[in-house]
Amino acid sequence: MLVPAAAMVLVDARRRPVAATLAYATVLFAVFGWRVAGLPAFRPVVPGLGETALALGLTLAAAAAGGLAACRVAGTGAPED
Repeated sequence: MLVPAAAMVLVDARRRPVAATLAYATVLFAVFGWRVAGLPAFRPVVPGLGETALALGLTLAAAAAGGLAACRVAGTGAPED
C-alpha cells in the first residue's frame, strides 16, 4: 500500500486531486495485478490483455469519478488540472 500512496504524493494530491487519484488507482492496479498473477493459485485464471485493458479502463473511470466527487464534497469545485 505504500507504493500507490507514494505515487499519490509525487503527483501532489493537494494541487491536483483528480490526477493524484488516477495515479493511485493506476499504481494500485499494477501492483495488485502483478502480485495476484504471481500466486500459484491464480496463475491458471489470469485474464488476457483485452480483459485487463477493460478492467484498467473501468478502474480509471471510477477513480476519476471518485476524485471529482471528492472535490465537490470538499467544496473546492472543479479542479484545475
